[in-house]
Amino acid sequence: MLICNNSFIGLLAGLSCISAAPLETLASESTSIAAHNTRNAPQFSLQLLYSVWDEDKYLYVAQRGKQGIAYGPCGGDEKNNSFELIHYTELGKDSRPNAIDHPPFPSKEVSFPIKVPGKKDCRYEGNGVDAGQIRCGDESVGKCGEDPQYDEPTIRCSWGTKYHRGYVCEF
Repeated sequence: MLICNNSFIGLLAGLSCISAAPLETLASESTSIAAHNTRNAPQFSLQLLYSVWDEDKYLYVAQRGKQGIAYGPCGGDEKNNSFELIHYTELGKDSRPNAIDHPPFPSKEVSFPIKVPGKKDCRYEGNGVDAGQIRCGDESVGKCGEDPQYDEPTIRCSWGTKYHRGYVCEF
């Protein structure tokens, strides 16, 4: 067991007291999107917001925009909002209590085309067991995971529509 003292020399000598794990290790153990090395950082994101209608009907709203910027579904930031509506899914049934607060993984029926710079024949594909993926031909592009704001409260727009941040893909 290593004991670290509070002196400056102890601090320098005891840097091994700090527990650290490579970012890749942390990112691979969860579905959350992690910080990126800025040199190889993705330029774009696909954000999937969950919305419940008529108590037990839901859909996903898919928005494509710059990576690192959260889409504001209730408006108010249009001049700074460079997002493009990509897709609304078909209404599905979700009878779980408070389903809006815990978006399920997108099902295999959630599939739609998306533009990826420098690639052809790209689409987002849900599978019901994780956050899904963006594929261009046979190649998986980018990384999909739980939106970093997934655990934040549901967004309630002034006109009554509710959204919850579900999943994000970065590419």
